[in-house]
Amino acid sequence: MAIAGILIFLFAIALLTTAYAAFRAAPWVPIRTVDLPRVIRLLVLKPGETLFDLGCGDGRVLLAAWQPGVRGVGFELSL
Repeated sequence: MAIAGILIFLFAIALLTTAYAAFRAAPWVPIRTVDLPRVIRLLVLKPGETLFDLGCGDGRVLLAAWQPGVRGVGFELSL
């Protein structure tokens, strides 16, 4: 019975935080400068490819990933 109560509690917390995020919209949290080179290394972009950045904020990932022949498209919703 205790496990069921814990699961219901965790489900309620997840539901409430999801509802709050939908109501408030997600906060802007920029990528840390120390993490940016690792993200760019993992991208492995080739000429002719397109990088889509959803929630691009100030576009720092797109700017850091810029290469000749690679197209970058950023989408940002600002309320």
